[in-house]
Amino acid sequence: MAVHGHRRSSARRFKARDIPKVLLSSLRCHTVHPSLIPQASCHHLPFFRKIITRKAAKAQRTMRILRWTWRLRCARLRPSNPLSSVMHSTLPTEPRNHCRFIAVTGGSGSGKSWLAAALCNWLGGEAAHLALDDFYHDLGHLPPAARDTVNFDDPAAIDWEALSEVLSHLERGVVARLPIYDFASHTRYQETRLMPQTRFIVLDGLWLLHHAWLRDKLALSVFVDCPVAERLRRRVARDVQDRGRSPVSVQRQFAEHVQPMHELFVEPQRCWATYCVTSPLTEQAQADLFAACLAT
Repeated sequence: MAVHGHRRSSARRFKARDIPKVLLSSLRCHTVHPSLIPQASCHHLPFFRKIITRKAAKAQRTMRILRWTWRLRCARLRPSNPLSSVMHSTLPTEPRNHCRFIAVTGGSGSGKSWLAAALCNWLGGEAAHLALDDFYHDLGHLPPAARDTVNFDDPAAIDWEALSEVLSHLERGVVARLPIYDFASHTRYQETRLMPQTRFIVLDGLWLLHHAWLRDKLALSVFVDCPVAERLRRRVARDVQDRGRSPVSVQRQFAEHVQPMHELFVEPQRCWATYCVTSPLTEQAQADLFAACLAT
């Protein structure tokens, strides 16, 4: 009986208190220094396997959690909402457009429309043209006689709200519809034209630098200077041929409205322009403008 009891006492299960304290603390810290291994006997090996297996399983669970957290973080999702990944993939994303607005302004007949067209041609398919003249107010509610008395050289004649809406659409990459103005009747056509999405939008008009909110949208602006006599000659030739006006009415309008409004509203914009050029432009001035457009 004594021998049998001795065998039972010697065959008891190994417990943690039988391991040296230094070795046990090393196991709890997930590391076992090689110098501590000799302190363990063969009886310690089953306990080592149990501890190491448990630590390995815990490490695998930790790695799985870290991996999943990293995936959620990369997907910019909240871990508390596992359905957000499905919702995120089905939500439409807002199109982004990086168009740059380039404004060409100056007096009537200064050649700003020609310069805007030249910039568009040089930039090729990356540019589209937008004219401020298409945003005059529709005067269809007035009789024809009263329409001729309106001062079209005042910034108040422009529908700035409609222009702001079109520019906002172009900034967001949304399709914009531009009005078409009939200068012979001072009314808008029922039809509109679509503005293509391009890298550059070249605007030309008399007062593109008049409002601060519009100046803030521009990446580059050009003021075109031209002598008064040359501007009058070009204005008469254009209005007679393109707008069905008589030379006398054009000259009278230039003296009574165009030039006074030029000195009041157009000329002060010179100080806000990025570049000031003189019409007609030299080849070097054109080359410098083309390079500046690409640098924006």
